[in-house]
Amino acid sequence: MEDFNVFVKSPTTGSHCLAASATLFPAGWCMPARMGKSVTSLHEPVPLWESRLSTSVEHYFTRLAPKSSMQRHYFFVQIEPPNCSLAELLFIQQGKDFFPGSRHVDMDHHSVIIRHERQTFRRLLRSDAIVFTVRTSLQRLTEVPEDQRAALVQEIRNWPEEIARYKGRHVWDEVVVGWCLGGRLGGKG
Repeated sequence: MEDFNVFVKSPTTGSHCLAASATLFPAGWCMPARMGKSVTSLHEPVPLWESRLSTSVEHYFTRLAPKSSMQRHYFFVQIEPPNCSLAELLFIQQGKDFFPGSRHVDMDHHSVIIRHERQTFRRLLRSDAIVFTVRTSLQRLTEVPEDQRAALVQEIRNWPEEIARYKGRHVWDEVVVGWCLGGRLGGKG
């Protein structure tokens, strides 16, 4: 499962803007509303983006050479409601849909999904455009290998408070951390 996005540098603003996209699995966004927007505009809802990342990402896009590429990994936690199809889990156009029903009584470690994204960036030689790909995979919390659970908890706990709120940690923290630490906190059997 891979999405493809193409960014081109605007001759008027100098910012890289979304020019084309083949996105099947949006993670909390709607493609038609994003077309033509700059990288900074696309990330407006993300806390700390403008103050910490916007300038450096634009600078990186400008310097990215055709023979080099960059890869990064990102993850979200989402809640699987009862009777949810795979398509519904993958196709999320609004952030609230990561946590349908919020803290519903049936949420436990079996209903938690870790949504992994492998993101790559590469400049095209002839057009100078940047291709941004996102490969999405889903993993149940119960399938996270035991030797990786402590690292998952550490990463979650190290998020700045603004990022934690944005990613909905208050909704699933007790269940996820409890499961990863051996069931000492929250969540049903």
